[in-house]
Amino acid sequence: MQKVKLTNSLEILEEKYKYLQNEWDKQQEHMGNLLDELHDLRLKVKTQSSYSATLGATLGQLLWKVTKDPNSVESLLCMDKIPELFCIANGALSCYVETYRNEMPSFCTDEAKFILSIIGSVANIAACSEGRNIMVTDPNGKELILCMLEVMPRVPDDSGDSLQRVLMMSLYNISINERGHVLVQNDSTIWHTITRYILNDRSPQLKLIALRLLLSLTVHIISRDIYEKMMSTIPLKEIEELKNTTDAEIRLMAVDIIKNIHQAEQNVKKEKRLFQTNDPKFCRLKNDTFCCNDPKSTNQYNSLIYNAVSK
Repeated sequence: MQKVKLTNSLEILEEKYKYLQNEWDKQQEHMGNLLDELHDLRLKVKTQSSYSATLGATLGQLLWKVTKDPNSVESLLCMDKIPELFCIANGALSCYVETYRNEMPSFCTDEAKFILSIIGSVANIAACSEGRNIMVTDPNGKELILCMLEVMPRVPDDSGDSLQRVLMMSLYNISINERGHVLVQNDSTIWHTITRYILNDRSPQLKLIALRLLLSLTVHIISRDIYEKMMSTIPLKEIEELKNTTDAEIRLMAVDIIKNIHQAEQNVKKEKRLFQTNDPKFCRLKNDTFCCNDPKSTNQYNSLIYNAVSK
């Protein structure tokens, strides 16, 4: 009797084993099919990603080239897609810097071409008075400005030189606008960023743009706190030495920067409102901000068109 029970139990276990073995075989087959599908999807995603990168780089460079023409920029500003462009640039820039914060891709890659072209286009839009105004008043535009200021300290040297130049050019153009001026000056890292590039002898072009931005920002020091932060950070000794450099453009900028700083110092001592100025090219607005009356002048207040062919 006991033997019969054991035999029956064994048969039941064998049936369960066969059933489980069959289920396992089915699961393995299903898993194999899923892995094949995953492989196919990865290939498709890779192909689509490569296509999208090439498409973005191509269209971005075309847009960059077009925005070198002020008339073309004015036409673009009539469209309602500019805020979307700011939003795209914001997302692309933050992701790009986060992904490549240790080493930026070569300029020859589609990823680098895309990000440089999209930020270069923004720089050229900001070279236009109306473009600057839209950028500092549109929520997406202001978010992009804050993003630029936030990522600048994290862009690596050498491999990130091209991106650093186009970002600095964008910020310079933005700083000419009265609201943009305040946005840039109020950033907690801007003086450190400018100092980093002024002290950088490896890239003369980057140093030149940094000096331009510092010159623009020192025209109006908007508060005592900003003045103190600036003075505790910027390399005043090195800027003084640049007054004797053989480069005429850098020498003149260094002279004007020192003059602006001395004027701000006098204003602090006299406890004047720091955003007042006697410069005839700026007018006082009701809300204590300034606007540039002569955007076509050839002095330091000029906005700059960034070259669509980055070197």
